[in-house]
Amino acid sequence: MGLLYYASLLKKAGHTVRVIDSEMNGSSLRKISRTIKEFGPQVVCSSINVFSPASEFSALKKLKDAFKFTLICRGHFPRIYPEETIQNSHVDFALTGKGLFSIPLLVNAIEQKKDTGNIPGIIYKQGRQIIRTAEEPLVDLNALPFPARELIDNRIYTTALTTADRFTTVIGSLGCPYQCTYCQEKNTPYQTRDVNNIVAEIVECKRKFGINELFFLDPIFTVDRARTMDFCAKLNKSGVRMKWVMRTRADLVDEEMLSLLAGSGCVKIHYGIESGNQRILDGLNRQITLGKVKETVKLTAKKHIAVFGYFMIGNTGETVESIQDTIAFARSLPLNFAQFMKVAPIHYTDVHKRSLDKFKSDIWLEHYKGIPGSADKWKPQDTGLSTKELNAWIRRAYRGFYLRPGYLWRMLTFRYTPFYIIRQLKIAALLLRLRIAGR
Repeated sequence: MGLLYYASLLKKAGHTVRVIDSEMNGSSLRKISRTIKEFGPQVVCSSINVFSPASEFSALKKLKDAFKFTLICRGHFPRIYPEETIQNSHVDFALTGKGLFSIPLLVNAIEQKKDTGNIPGIIYKQGRQIIRTAEEPLVDLNALPFPARELIDNRIYTTALTTADRFTTVIGSLGCPYQCTYCQEKNTPYQTRDVNNIVAEIVECKRKFGINELFFLDPIFTVDRARTMDFCAKLNKSGVRMKWVMRTRADLVDEEMLSLLAGSGCVKIHYGIESGNQRILDGLNRQITLGKVKETVKLTAKKHIAVFGYFMIGNTGETVESIQDTIAFARSLPLNFAQFMKVAPIHYTDVHKRSLDKFKSDIWLEHYKGIPGSADKWKPQDTGLSTKELNAWIRRAYRGFYLRPGYLWRMLTFRYTPFYIIRQLKIAALLLRLRIAGR
C-alpha cells in the first residue's frame, strides 16, 4: 500500500509511474528486468524488509548494474537502519520516514538535478560523506491522493479468508494510542483520516475498480466510538455495498456499535486477545480483563460477524500453566479463527530491548550481516521456556483449537465457509491462467 501511495503522489507531480509487485506476481529477476527494460525508468524506489534485506539488496544491485537507474530504498529496514542501508554502494538514497512527504520532493530534485540537502526524511552519500537530513514531518492523511490501484491487477489480491472477488486494503488511521509492551505501533504518532475521505475511497474502490471486499490496516479501527458510528452511517448512506474487515480491541466495541458495524458490511473482526491468563495480560500492559474479552466475543458472534482471535505464546513471564490457560480460553470462546504466534523481538518493543540488553548486540543486524544465531536467540528472553518448547506448544494450541468436532461442525455450517472456499479456487485458477499467459 505504501508504494501505491507513492505512485499516486508521483503521478500527481507529473511523473510516469509503473508498479511492480514481485511478491504477488511471482516475478523472477529476469521478469523484473524485462519490465524495467521496457519502461526505462530514471528512478526506481524499492521496499526493503527486515526479514531478508541482504537478498533484496543483492537483487537490486544486479538490476542497477544492468540499467543504471537512481535507486531509492524505503520500508522497515531503511527506517530502522538508515546508515547500514546507504552504505550499500548501489543505494543512492534511503527514506528515513514513511516517505509520504519526502518522495515527490526527492524524485523532482533527482529529475531536475537539484540539491537534495533540504529535503527532510532522507539519507544519501556525498562523496565519502553520509548526509542525513531533518526528520520528515507528518502529512495530512486527508490531503493524500488515493492509492494508485489502477497500476496493479486488483483481481489477484486476496487473503486466505477473503469471501468476495476483488479485494484491497485501506488505511483509515496510523499508529496506536495504547502502550502494549510487545507492539511497535505505539511508536507511530496516532493519526486519523476524515470519515468522508475514507468513504470516498471506498466508493472509488467499488465503482472504478469493482472491489467487493476490503481490510482496514488500522491497528485499532474503533479507537473513537463517535467516529466509528459516523463511518458506518456514512458508508450506508453512500449506497455502496462493501464487505469489510477490521482489527480492534475487545473493550472498544459495544452491542450498539456491533449492530451498526454488521449493518454497514463488516463481516469479520480481528481481536488482539493475546493471552488467556490475566497475569500475563497485565504484564503486557493490555489494560483489559478476560471477562471483557469473553463478553465482547460472544456479542460479536451474536451479531453474525466472524471473529478472529490473535494469541501470543512466549509472553513475559510465560509458563506452561499460562500457555495452558491461553489454549483453554481460546477453546472456550465462539471464535471462527485463531492464530497462535510465538512472541518475537520486534523493533521498538520491550521484547527487543531485553534482547539487546542480554546479548549486547542486535540480532536483526547480525541476521543482515549473515552472522548465524541460535533459535533461542530469536525467542523472547523473559520466559524460561525454550524455542523448542514454545514451538511445541504452538502446534498443540492449533491442534487443540481446530481439531475439535464441535468447531469443525460450526465451520461447516458457518455462512461464509462456502465463500472462503470458492474464492480460493477462483484465485488459484486466475493465477494459473496468468502464469500460462506469461504475465
